[in-house]
This record gives sequence, structure tokens and C-alpha cells, in this order.
Amino acid sequence: MPATIEQMVQECIASVQAVATLTPAPIIIAGHSAGAHLAAAVAASRPSLIHSVLLFSGVYDLRPIVHTDINDALGLDEDRAWQLSPVRMPYPPTISGYVLYGEMESEQFRLQSEAMAQRLWMQAQSVPGKDH
Repeated sequence: MPATIEQMVQECIASVQAVATLTPAPIIIAGHSAGAHLAAAVAASRPSLIHSVLLFSGVYDLRPIVHTDINDALGLDEDRAWQLSPVRMPYPPTISGYVLYGEMESEQFRLQSEAMAQRLWMQAQSVPGKDH
């Protein structure tokens, strides 16, 4: 049986906590697409451990996925999708970094990136000539 999103987030949190015990250096996490979702969720769950984020073309609001075939593997309903969406999670203004999306991305990726950047007290930035 595939791992749930909750399990994936918990595994990422455990990994970041393990790294934090090994180094006093500031922790920077990064991710692309679903990886950006995981990185954002970790930053929300353990903001005291995270110095900076680099998020590229992430899926920060899972609700649009509920009515697609991608959801066959995820098994999300509207409520669970919203609960697992980093765009609704609180973040302190102390986390720095970047929220990026490709200039040639779909409108949904641009909108989600802009919403996530606003949530992180940042501005989303377009990367010229790039898509997903």
C-alpha cells in the first residue's frame, strides 16, 4: 500500500530533525512540484528548525487534485485536501527564501505559487523560459 501524504510529511520532518541534531548550521530545504509541497509542510510543522526554503512550482493547495485521476492514488476528499495544503498553514515571518515558478507554467501553478509566497511573507518569482 502506498504511503499517505501524512506519512510522507512525517518522514520528511523526521529527516530534518535528524539533520538538525548533526549540525548547528541553518537548515535550508528545497523542493519541486510535490517536493515543494513537502518542503512547505515541513517548514510549517517545524519552523524553528528551518532557516530558508526554496520552493519551485509546488502543489500548495491540494483541493483541485480531488477531482482528477491523480487522486486515485491519494484518496483525498475536500476536507483532508485542505487540511494537508501548505497554503493554509501558518508560517512565521522569520523563514526566508524563494517561491519560484516557471514562466511557461499553467495558470494554476502560477496562482498557487503566488498564494504560497504571500503566506510565507514573500513574493513569487517567475523563472523566464521555464515550465514544469
